[in-house]
Amino acid sequence: ESWNAPYQWYHTNLSKKSEFISKINWENFLQMYIRISTPEVFGSVKGMITENHSFNPSTPYALSHSAIDQHLKLYASQTNFPFIISRYSNFYGPGQQLYRIIPKALYIAVSGGKLTLDGGGVSERSFIFKEDIASSINAIILNGKAGETYHFTDTNCISIKHLIKKISSICNIDFENFTTKGKERLGKDHRYLMSSEKVNNLLNWYPKISLDDGIQKTLAWVKEIKHFIQPELL
Repeated sequence: ESWNAPYQWYHTNLSKKSEFISKINWENFLQMYIRISTPEVFGSVKGMITENHSFNPSTPYALSHSAIDQHLKLYASQTNFPFIISRYSNFYGPGQQLYRIIPKALYIAVSGGKLTLDGGGVSERSFIFKEDIASSINAIILNGKAGETYHFTDTNCISIKHLIKKISSICNIDFENFTTKGKERLGKDHRYLMSSEKVNNLLNWYPKISLDDGIQKTLAWVKEIKHFIQPELL
């Protein structure tokens, strides 16, 4: 959690990234810097978030990302630095680190363990599968414009508790026996849901993998690699 060592996030996401950006040697084959940001820069928002929504970060992690986003725009205003900012729903899919909620829940489910739901799982998120992330980056490369920001998301929002109930059902286990309620994380945003209208209209991008299908694909991967994993890696 970023509150444990805020300086690490400021060093990585602001100091070192700004240094990297300023030292890029632009050769002929380099045309655009595509930055992958996060909706956490907006904090918890009740309505739909567009690309023009104001920043309101609630954690050092979110603040570090909002700062480098602002730095990019400021830097470009003085140097014509070619950049695009993209933001995404929560990533998931085969190959993802096992501390992330979907692969973590699936691994614990098939291992017979018990999952702790921070704050009871009341926070709400939308999710985007790895193949849809890849197609979005391709859409940016083909049709994105310098200086623009794009939001890529599945516009269906689901509580973490409901997500874990869905995973419990898919894995054919009892939700109540599978989960326990834990303390909420400091600064945890309750909800953010981005609008994908801009990328739908301008980049002709839409997500193709449903949450149910994506969970099934991720479950198949978790079963394949389950015997390689040690509990301390979670």
